[in-house]
Amino acid sequence: MSQEKSSQRTNLWRPIIAMVFELWRAHPIAFIALIATTVIPGFSYIAYTLATRGLINALVESPTPGAWDIPTYMLLYIAAILVEMTMNMLRPIIMVYLRDHATHHIQSRIYEQATEAPLIRFEDSAFYDCLRRANNNLGDRLTELLNGLLHPLWQFSIAASIAGTLFVVHPWIIPIMAFGIIPSLLLQSKRARMVYDVQRKHTLTDRLRHYYQELLTDRQAAAEVRLFDLSRFLHNRWMHSWRTREKDVLNVYKRDSGYHAFGGFWEWLSYAGVLSLIIYSVVMGQATIGDLAVVISYATRFQNFLQGTVQSVGNILEHSEFLGDAFEFFALAKEQEKEPTEKIRPSHIEQASNKRQGLAITARDITFTYPSRTDPVVKNVTLQIQAGEKIAIVGENGAGKTTLVKLLIGLYAPDSGEIYMVDGDIEKRSPEEVQSRVAAVFQDYAKFDLKLRENIGFGQLDAMSDDTRLYAAAHRADILDIHSDLSDGWDGYLGRKFGDRDLSGGQWQKVALGRAYLKDADLVVLDEPTSALDPKAELALFERFVDLTENRTALMISHRLGAARLADRVIVMKDGQIIESDSHRELLKLNGEYARLFSAQAQWYQ
Repeated sequence: MSQEKSSQRTNLWRPIIAMVFELWRAHPIAFIALIATTVIPGFSYIAYTLATRGLINALVESPTPGAWDIPTYMLLYIAAILVEMTMNMLRPIIMVYLRDHATHHIQSRIYEQATEAPLIRFEDSAFYDCLRRANNNLGDRLTELLNGLLHPLWQFSIAASIAGTLFVVHPWIIPIMAFGIIPSLLLQSKRARMVYDVQRKHTLTDRLRHYYQELLTDRQAAAEVRLFDLSRFLHNRWMHSWRTREKDVLNVYKRDSGYHAFGGFWEWLSYAGVLSLIIYSVVMGQATIGDLAVVISYATRFQNFLQGTVQSVGNILEHSEFLGDAFEFFALAKEQEKEPTEKIRPSHIEQASNKRQGLAITARDITFTYPSRTDPVVKNVTLQIQAGEKIAIVGENGAGKTTLVKLLIGLYAPDSGEIYMVDGDIEKRSPEEVQSRVAAVFQDYAKFDLKLRENIGFGQLDAMSDDTRLYAAAHRADILDIHSDLSDGWDGYLGRKFGDRDLSGGQWQKVALGRAYLKDADLVVLDEPTSALDPKAELALFERFVDLTENRTALMISHRLGAARLADRVIVMKDGQIIESDSHRELLKLNGEYARLFSAQAQWYQ
C-alpha cells in the first residue's frame, strides 16, 4: 500500500517536471528571466530583516546612535524596495510572454499528435476523452500552473531569506516552524488527488452535459426538439448530469475544509512554540530586543509564506494532474501507431504503364473489430479489385460496407489478414502514399464553415489557388451555381458561422464531392449519399460519378441498389461478410440476397 502511495506521489510530480522542460523548450531566455524576476525579490527580505534588526538594536542599545548606522540601514531598506518593485513590474510581462509561447508549443504538439494518430483511435472513447482533457482550457491551465510554480518559488525565496536571519537569532526557530507545516503539505497532496479524481470521473458526464446544452440551444436541432417535445427531457438530463457532478465536488470541499482546519492547528502550535522560545531567550539575556522584534514581525510572515508555499504546491499538484493529461495523450497517440506496412503493403509490378489505370487492391482473409466492440464488424473477407474496375458494395445498414472500404484504402488496419495495394504506375511503399492517391466522400463528410475555395481546395492543397482547377472540380460536382450565388465567388464563406450562405444537405455533399474530384486520385470512393438525396437523384449522382471516374478505380457504397447496375461488379455484404459477388445481371440470375433486395427496391427507380 505504501509503495502505491509513493508511486502516486511520484506520478503527481512527473508532469510538473515534464512541463518545466516544455516551458524551457518554448522559450529558454524568457524562462530564465521569469525565474530571476521571481527569486530576486524574495532574497531582498534578507536586507529587510537585517535593516530592521540593526535599526532597533541601534536605537535601544545606544540612545545616541552613530550617524553612520541609521543612514546605512535606511539605504539598505530603500535599495531592497527598489529592487523588489522593479522585478515585480517585469515579472507579469515576461510570464504572459512565456505562457503564450508555451501554450502555442504544447498545442502544436497536441494537434500534430491528433492528426498523426491512426483514424481508428477516434473510435475509442478513452482516446477521445484524453484528447479533450489534454486540450481543454490549456492556456488557462498553463497560466494557473505558472502562477502555481512562481508563487511558491517566490514564497520559498522569501522564507529562505527570513529563515537565514531567524536561524542567526536562534537555531531552533526554523525546525519548530517547519515541523508545524508538514501536516499541511501532506494533506495538500491528498487534496490534489481528490480533485483530479472527481474531474476524471466526470469527463463523460461533462461531455454529456455540454452536449445537452448544445441541443437545447442549437438552431439545427430546434425543430426536432420542439416537434418531439424533447426540451423537458433534455433539460432533466442536463440537470441530472450537473447534480451528479456537483455532489462529488461538494464532498471534496467538505473533506478539504477538515484538512485545512487540522493543518492550521499544527501551524498555530508551532508559532506559539517559537514565540515562547524567543521571549524566554530575551528574558535570559540570550537575545536582544531587536531579535524579538524580528521574530514577532517576520516569524508570522515566515509562517504565512510557508503556508502559502504549501497551498501553492497543492495548486501545482492539482493542475499537474490536468496538464499530465497532455502527456498522457502524447503517449496514447503513439501507443498504437499501428503497423499498417505489415498488414497493408504493396505488391511488386513487373511492368508499368504510362497510362492511368487506377488502383488495384487485394484483401486476404481480413478481420476487423472496433475498440468499443467485441464482435468483428468485418469477418474473414477476401477480395480482389482490378485497376480501373467500378465496384458497387451493397447491403443493408450495418452490414460493414463503409468499414470494409476504410480498411481497403488504409484508413483502418485489419486485426488479421493482409491488404495489398498497387496502382497502374507506381509500387506503393506505405499506406500514406496510397492514401495520397485516394479520394473519398463518406456519408459523414465534413462541412467546413470556410470559404468555397477552401472547401474544395482541401482536396488538393497545392491547387487551392488555381481557379481553373477549382472551376473544373466544381463543374464535375455540379456546384457552379453555389459559386455564382456567392458575392465573393471562390472566397465567399459557406455556412452561417462566418457568412450567410447556408447549404442544403445535398449541396454540402456535392461540395465534398468537389474535393474528391480536385484530388488527382487513382481510386475514388462515394459512400451512401442516401441521407441527402432521394433514390432517383442518387442514381443520377452515381451515373455522373461513373462517367467522371474513367481510368480510375471506383468504389460505390449504398444500401440502395440503383448504382449496382452501373458497376462492373457488385459485392453484397451481410453481417460483415461478402455473401455474393458478380455482375448485376448474374446476381439477378442467382436469385439470392441481391435479387431479393433489388426486387424490394425496384419501384424506386421506375
